[in-house]
Amino acid sequence: MKRLLALLAMGTAIAMAPAMAQERATDPLGGLAHCFDDGEFRVASSARLPANKQFREVQTRNGAAKVSTVDGYRLMLHKDSRAPLVNLKVEKSADGQFEQDRAAVLAYMEMFSDTRGEGANPLEVTRQDGVEVMALNQAGIDGGGPLSFYSFAHQESGVIGTAYILAQPPAMREFRNYAEYASLRDRFVGKLVHCMAQQPLPPRG
Repeated sequence: MKRLLALLAMGTAIAMAPAMAQERATDPLGGLAHCFDDGEFRVASSARLPANKQFREVQTRNGAAKVSTVDGYRLMLHKDSRAPLVNLKVEKSADGQFEQDRAAVLAYMEMFSDTRGEGANPLEVTRQDGVEVMALNQAGIDGGGPLSFYSFAHQESGVIGTAYILAQPPAMREFRNYAEYASLRDRFVGKLVHCMAQQPLPPRG
């Protein structure tokens, strides 16, 4: 499970390599990509999804499923340390595709939860400020690999977020114990939820 989490996070980091995005007339996720400019978390790297990247695939119990991505950003967040803290992507679903995308993401989280060993924290699904929050958290901070894997879904704006909260090397770790980690994690989640809830809503026809 930890190895799988690490490989998934690594794959997301590789996908963040700079790419030449095609010109777009609008930037619906621009504000969300800059929502961490004014707080304790800082964006160390940012890459916009190429315009020709229209979907990604996730694995579910019933096989591969597509998640539409008409726009998106890949962000690496730090706090004070040189070590990255959060590997984040935010994506805009295609018109009329959000419910299908959200169901695919939830099915992926459920399948991923099934791979975890006995004693692991179960998948938690909550709703905060109109944002659905799907959370898988490790039970401790010393196991290696990402400590938390989150998906976020905001129906009104059609935006989906994915976050891997990283363990950080012990020498650069910004939390001394699980309680401190959980507090830091929850502050990040709260900030992202607030930013997603403030997303401009698509025009109604």
